[in-house]
Amino acid sequence: MELGELFMGTWILDASYSQYEMGEPPQTGEYKIERQGERLLFIVHWRDHLGQPFDLRYGGIADGQTHPFENPNLASEMRLGFDGERILESWSYKDGQELGYAKRELIGSGDIMIVTQEAPMADGRRIKNKSRYRRQKV
Repeated sequence: MELGELFMGTWILDASYSQYEMGEPPQTGEYKIERQGERLLFIVHWRDHLGQPFDLRYGGIADGQTHPFENPNLASEMRLGFDGERILESWSYKDGQELGYAKRELIGSGDIMIVTQEAPMADGRRIKNKSRYRRQKV
């Protein structure tokens, strides 16, 4: 099995589990991870706490190296890599400064994915938002 295969598929947000230190957790969400050649593609759809829909699509090479990011309005660089078979991490940067970090961790049998997003604050603190997703059965 190729590294990362356990993450491929569609994941549905379990909104009852969300733990947010900043902002309001979404009402609903879908997190899709696909492989496109050497790249991983992330397609995320969610409705915020007011029901407003949002979409985000991005990708990168999961080799642990920093690469230019495809949407310079959001970030200038991204690093994506695996820490074993059950953890997929990413870091985003803008002009050399860290914007954020995300850890996607598979739990138990691999049908639950915990996504932890961290961001540095101006005062030196790091805020952390955590969400739980369940693998969508095909």
